[in-house]
Amino acid sequence: MRSWRKLIPLMLGVDLLACQAAAPNVNPLPASAPVEEAVVAQGNTARENKDYVEAMRLYRQVAAIGNATAMNNIGRLYQSGLGVPSDYGEALRWYRLAAERGSAAAIDNIGWLYQYGLGVPPDYGEAMRWYRQAAEQGSAAAMNNMGWLYQNGWGVPKDYGEAMRWYRQAVERGNLAAINNVGSLYQKGLGVVPDYSEAMRWYHQAADRGNATAMSNIGVLYEDGLGVPKDVGTAVAWYRRAAALGLPKAKEALARLGR
Repeated sequence: MRSWRKLIPLMLGVDLLACQAAAPNVNPLPASAPVEEAVVAQGNTARENKDYVEAMRLYRQVAAIGNATAMNNIGRLYQSGLGVPSDYGEALRWYRLAAERGSAAAIDNIGWLYQYGLGVPPDYGEAMRWYRQAAEQGSAAAMNNMGWLYQNGWGVPKDYGEAMRWYRQAVERGNLAAINNVGSLYQKGLGVVPDYSEAMRWYHQAADRGNATAMSNIGVLYEDGLGVPKDVGTAVAWYRRAAALGLPKAKEALARLGR
């Protein structure tokens, strides 16, 4: 759901409210796309190295000259409370600034905040509206998120076929969460005939590329003997891989098994 998604008008009307304020002016760099991309890349490296203060500094440099990717990344730092206190309102402000400039990732992130009621009242219909805008711009994350809303019947009638359709569109663009979700539909027989072997095949595709949820799901199949001989040892090995990536439910499975 946490290894944790298109056309949008340049102005988003009354939705923007105070969020239309210009990005802070912090030592702006010359307007050069290669320079902007390089600074964003340096910020990403700092973030990966958990130097969130440096990441924020770098992102703000190019956000000040209108770089949408940097604006979206600042929003993510505020949303996750990385290097700054968690602040969903500030995250939303930055996402909206990035969305004004056409960032599909930011549009998807706004949908996420509405889906889970982070800094705004939960509103599945509004989440779907934002996801659709991002999906129309090719966002695989948004396509996967739309599939999840259809699978659960959140803001739309429950429709497993439509969920599968959106998951597969996201899969075509390499979204690992969607690959896992297709496996889940096969495991549970939602909109398709239950097929544990097919579920395992999809889970492996995602797990082999680092998706922790898929790793844990493989563990479930082995623990319960679904489509494979029951093998708690192999299940534990998969749970451990997922737990090492921080997946709570894998940690819970290991605790339940006394491992």
